[in-house]
Amino acid sequence: MAAIAELKSRVGGLAALATISEVQLADAGNQVCTAFDSGQTFTQVKATGLTMIPAYITVTPATVDWAVHKDVAMYCPGHATMLV
Repeated sequence: MAAIAELKSRVGGLAALATISEVQLADAGNQVCTAFDSGQTFTQVKATGLTMIPAYITVTPATVDWAVHKDVAMYCPGHATMLV
């Protein structure tokens, strides 16, 4: 729940009003981990993540970096070396 609250705080705007479930967060984590498993780079994973966000929500590059780092820390810490 803390990760969801921080994500909403970082994005702000309409995202602060959105309902984000733990299942949705876990799904995003699974997608990040699967992307790294399949050989994608950190840059590719971030680009893929951005495509999952509705166009009307603006996300800064720093927030995308934070989200990928958070997903890796929570769901696949073995990929931490990929975060460059």
